[in-house]
Amino acid sequence: QEEIVQSPKHLDIGMIFGTGFPPFRGGVLNYANTEGLQKIYENLSSWNEKYGKRFIVSNLIKEMARDGKKFYE
Repeated sequence: QEEIVQSPKHLDIGMIFGTGFPPFRGGVLNYANTEGLQKIYENLSSWNEKYGKRFIVSNLIKEMARDGKKFYE
């Protein structure tokens, strides 16, 4: 959304090598695709209400969930 990385692939690689995100999940955005962005949106919204602003849903996730889009088509 803020154009910090060039593509979803770059972010996934950075999360795997930089933070230790489980490689078998293919990266955080690939995992979000697998789970479904609507489910991710619903979970984050619920956690935001329960636990506060740490779980604020980005506008990009809201729009993609609403439109049925994925990070990788």
